[in-house]
Amino acid sequence: MHANKNFVDVVAEVDSDFSPFLKRYKDGRIERLLRSPLVEAAENPTANRGVATRDVVIDHGTSVSPRLFLPSRAAMAAGSRRFLLIVYIHGGSFCTESAFCQTYHHYATSLAASAGTLVVSME
Repeated sequence: MHANKNFVDVVAEVDSDFSPFLKRYKDGRIERLLRSPLVEAAENPTANRGVATRDVVIDHGTSVSPRLFLPSRAAMAAGSRRFLLIVYIHGGSFCTESAFCQTYHHYATSLAASAGTLVVSME
């Protein structure tokens, strides 16, 4: 039983502490500490500052997926023409937060509405 206790102590032992963002444990686990609420995509632009949002899965194995932000005025103006695309990489550097979290969702929505162009926010 004493050996089991030592195993638990080693597993729970912090290797690197990057608080308030994350902790890395000696067993290889990573605990993400900084989290804001996730926001669901909404295809109805009237509920989202005139911007429709949609999640698209690129790779099911790795869960690589962008969230698309399309303002209605850009969609109407574009018709069959091409229009500008902004690729937004969220400030969490892919190790904290999510492209789908409240902070970055609201920013990308605002960017799409202000610029009048498609914004792609990568998860």
